[in-house]
Amino acid sequence: MEKIDFFEKFNTFQIYYKQLLKDNIYDNGNLASYIRTYYIENNKILFHVSEILDLSVIVPKGNFDMYQKKFSEKVFATSNPYEIWLYACRAVLGEMHEKNRVCIYPDNPFLFFETGYYYLKRSVAVYVLNAEDFFPVLKLKSHFIENKNCFDNEWIANHNINPLYQYTIDRIPKEFTKYYDVYYLNNKSNVVYPNSLEELRYFRKNNMVRKIE
Repeated sequence: MEKIDFFEKFNTFQIYYKQLLKDNIYDNGNLASYIRTYYIENNKILFHVSEILDLSVIVPKGNFDMYQKKFSEKVFATSNPYEIWLYACRAVLGEMHEKNRVCIYPDNPFLFFETGYYYLKRSVAVYVLNAEDFFPVLKLKSHFIENKNCFDNEWIANHNINPLYQYTIDRIPKEFTKYYDVYYLNNKSNVVYPNSLEELRYFRKNNMVRKIE
């Protein structure tokens, strides 16, 4: 029941966030403050997925942000429980390429599909974290004729984090593919990802990627 509550609270938070944007609250300081205050009071927890099980402390390390653009030493977390599925596959394979709900992996992260679940090639850890230890990350995005701050559920901390608890997963529900278009590369010797829908269509036409369905 608790895991179901993760999703329910996140969906409620999304309604709140969309109302902020509707109220035209895009200012960097105000938007981050509203998000953090609401989230700490109502949702309270964040998620960090790792290939390493049973960590008592999560240490900041050099890594790219969720867009694979900015490199820094931080602990990264997400407030989106649906993204746990994406990051679980990345923990299995070490990398992923994600944009606009299209996610591509260098290989197939799954062993097999059975009775509504994709079974991962290895178990991974989901660490549940205290949101008070983190700050939301805002990104500048094009909004009609101007750039405005937006929030994509990424949070960061620049200090050691003690997880509240962890759980281990070795499978992902099939509904994963309802939220994301998921592919993996066919050519393991040439790890090149498509950077647009047009390129993705080319990759699919030439059997360079396979879709997980």
